[in-house]
Amino acid sequence: MGPPLWLPWALTAAVAIYPAVLDAQYRSVPEHLWYLGAKVVAVISFIAYLGLYPLRLLAAFYLESLVAPAAVALAAALGFMGAGDVWASLAIALMIPAPPPGSIMPPSLLIVLLASLLEVAARPIVAYIKARQLGGRWEGLKVILSCGNAHRTRWWFPVGSSAVSESPSEAIARACSNDSEVVLEPGMPFVTFILIALPLALLLELTLFRVP
Repeated sequence: MGPPLWLPWALTAAVAIYPAVLDAQYRSVPEHLWYLGAKVVAVISFIAYLGLYPLRLLAAFYLESLVAPAAVALAAALGFMGAGDVWASLAIALMIPAPPPGSIMPPSLLIVLLASLLEVAARPIVAYIKARQLGGRWEGLKVILSCGNAHRTRWWFPVGSSAVSESPSEAIARACSNDSEVVLEPGMPFVTFILIALPLALLLELTLFRVP
């Protein structure tokens, strides 16, 4: 596997490391990190892919790669994801616009799908651990806690609240105004799951989605 194939993926992973750490710690990533990193890597990727594909086909790949950020933008508009997730998916689409030669799967779409699946799979595990830690009741993707223990959580939101527009403490206080218990769900670091999904996506591109 020569440099033109793995270089965009390696550079994208390098750009995503710091945002992934910030997202895991603070659930917030400054937009300029994606703008600066993606701009540099996008230029390098364009040059690398131009040596692999005709310009017209590469342009089609770029258009195809925008499906993933468009889907994330729709989810953000509906309140299921944040604006930072849109920036992250757009940056991925620009940094890895085309699949490896012989593969048929748009990388950005595969990465976003894998990140989403990993996030969903992690939710019940995280909820179970939190219920055990704070003496709550585990209900699949959610946990029921007393309001006293609910205030000890970090990045957990009452079910039905808008996790992208209000702080956890404010949402919990509002939910506990008339009840002694609250049903919480975790706010998950989607960018962190994107970083985890990158090597998995490349592996699938080179195996499962490769045309003989």
